[in-house]
Amino acid sequence: MSNKEKILDMRYTRHMRPTDIAKKLKVSKPYITKVIKGDKRYFRARENQKMTNKQKNKDETKEIIYAKREHHRSEYEAMKLQHIKDVRGLSERPKYISKLNIAKWNRSAYGYATSASHLILRDNVTASYAMPKKVSHVISPHSIK
Repeated sequence: MSNKEKILDMRYTRHMRPTDIAKKLKVSKPYITKVIKGDKRYFRARENQKMTNKQKNKDETKEIIYAKREHHRSEYEAMKLQHIKDVRGLSERPKYISKLNIAKWNRSAYGYATSASHLILRDNVTASYAMPKKVSHVISPHSIK
């Protein structure tokens, strides 16, 4: 068996990499590559690899899109549950809403003052007079979401 036949056998039958073949036969890698590229199976194998990679990329893209959609669905469901909870909170005491509940429902409008454990209305927020400027004694800002 000639050196070229050994190289082609190792590449296409045993599916070895050119670097491994070069080490085993103690020849240069460019020589191995030249022999492999000279074979008619090379272009077929390359096309098959392209098609495999294309399909793999397509499948991965589908998985990413599916995961994103699933994430959006779960966020939407959580938002709906929070909305239902807030509506119940509003309907239980229609005459009075606590400052803390107002802060919870408008969390982005308040900043946390660590020195005094207060939620304070941000300066850039334009709010009605009924919206509290400060909510006192909030132990942890993370408890209010």
